[in-house]
Amino acid sequence: MFESVLVSLVPISLVFELCALALSFYLKDSRIFFIVLSMLCARLTYLFAPFYQAHLFVSLFLPLVFVLFVVLKKSVLVFEKKSLVKLAVLVFVGILGFVLCKSTDFNASMSEKFFDIALFTPISQVSFVFLVAEFAFLLFWGAFKGELHFGVAFGLSFLQFCFESVQKVGFFEFGALFFVLYLVYHTYKSLYFDTFTKLPNQKALKRKLLGFTSCYLGALRVSGFEHLEPKDEKILFKKIGKILRKQAKNVKVFRVDDDFIFVFEKLDESVAREFLRTLKNGFENTNSWLKNKALSLKIASALIESKEKFDENLNAIKEALAPIKRV
Repeated sequence: MFESVLVSLVPISLVFELCALALSFYLKDSRIFFIVLSMLCARLTYLFAPFYQAHLFVSLFLPLVFVLFVVLKKSVLVFEKKSLVKLAVLVFVGILGFVLCKSTDFNASMSEKFFDIALFTPISQVSFVFLVAEFAFLLFWGAFKGELHFGVAFGLSFLQFCFESVQKVGFFEFGALFFVLYLVYHTYKSLYFDTFTKLPNQKALKRKLLGFTSCYLGALRVSGFEHLEPKDEKILFKKIGKILRKQAKNVKVFRVDDDFIFVFEKLDESVAREFLRTLKNGFENTNSWLKNKALSLKIASALIESKEKFDENLNAIKEALAPIKRV
């Protein structure tokens, strides 16, 4: 029963690999595309070599290719001149696999034992040592770069090779499933969240207001940073977004164009005005937004009662803030 479940994982993971390949190509995520492509290419090894010999080779070289494709400089497009290096790596490893899988010396060296733990027997202790080192590297690298999802995907991709009991089953992995979920979530975030502030955007606000009969909408418009360089402006709005996410725990906040809009669901008008006044005074009395530059922001606020149509709400907010438009 358990073995039949493991066997069924082989075609299922293949389906997720094809889905992840298509999604990463469509979304132009070149690193995920070539990582998943390497998994698909690794499956070719099982066509000309027995499962055990194929496992020995794939468990050693596929993780190395995974790490290499993560740390190589990310290309803007999936297929461009930089991608020729990755294709060359796949071709080279493929040829190497055809040779080494039939080498008795390679199979013997990969079968060497370094430790003896009764409850834990990886397919190859040699490849397991490399797996642990590569996994630790990706976790540290991901923490530094803010891309821990590659470390998680790495662990899920090569879980099979940590157990000798599944050596009679073809190659399966859970990394492609994770990549599919990550790409779908990333797409959702890009559609409904602002890139700099990480706050929900106009589409999210429109969805939020569906079905609301009456509530108050507040707005803040920030000015006084027009002379900043794009890099400093990005830092500024990241800090503003972080502050708003912490301060507005009971209030939904969105970023629409250059304004921050608040939805006061269960608060009366006086509380909503006091909330906006507190934020306005706090922002205007802070000049330490940037490390090496003193910056004094000018904040304009407005409060309206929600309208029946979404466009009417946006127009009313713009009209309320019209006297204090950004220069």
